[in-house]
Amino acid sequence: MAFVSGSSRGLGRHIAVRLARDGLSVAVNGLHDDGQAAEVAAEIRGQGGVADSFSGDVTDEGHVRELVWVCPCRLRQVRKDCRRSV
Repeated sequence: MAFVSGSSRGLGRHIAVRLARDGLSVAVNGLHDDGQAAEVAAEIRGQGGVADSFSGDVTDEGHVRELVWVCPCRLRQVRKDCRRSV
């Protein structure tokens, strides 16, 4: 699994798409919930990859802690302790 911050556009988007093409599940991140990250995730899924979008500021430690739990669960990665509803 790869978490790519800033992947809702530009270089980050290209990196996310490439990682998915290489077989990784991708957590697509954008600072704002403006739909761009969801579009990139949909593009990846449309190409047969596994991806979901996650908005938020990766400089916020609390938000990053939440992402550490939520991303693997929503991307269906093996995790015995998915204790939260995602």
